[in-house]
Amino acid sequence: MKQRFTHRSRASGLVSIALGVGFAVFGIFIGVVECLLITRGVTTSATVVQTGLGLKNRDVAVEFRTRDGQTITAQVYALEVGLSPDVGDTVHIRYETDDPTFISGSGWSATTVNILCTICFTWGGFSLCRKELRRMRRRTGR
Repeated sequence: MKQRFTHRSRASGLVSIALGVGFAVFGIFIGVVECLLITRGVTTSATVVQTGLGLKNRDVAVEFRTRDGQTITAQVYALEVGLSPDVGDTVHIRYETDDPTFISGSGWSATTVNILCTICFTWGGFSLCRKELRRMRRRTGR
């Protein structure tokens, strides 16, 4: 019976480590994407054309013109462009020149949200891994 519990415990520990690594990688990815948009992105004004999108109705659709004159409609998390933008509001965004539908807000709120997500996911992921590795070492006596 004890042997079965050990295998189950080891499996749950490995799953926790895998989740921790996944969270850490996702956190680093958010940071890299934000850094790329800050360094390579183009800042412009956009008009909110629709609100209440996304999984929890927290996204907005914005429409803007690129440098080469294309009109683009893209979806962005509402907090990245303002606290509660309404249809018709003008917001500032940053878009990737290679893929103009890849956008982020350009104000302090967008950067703050993305940096906080990077820190939380990365720190949480590494903390979970460290905790599980310590627990596994204690059980094996190493």
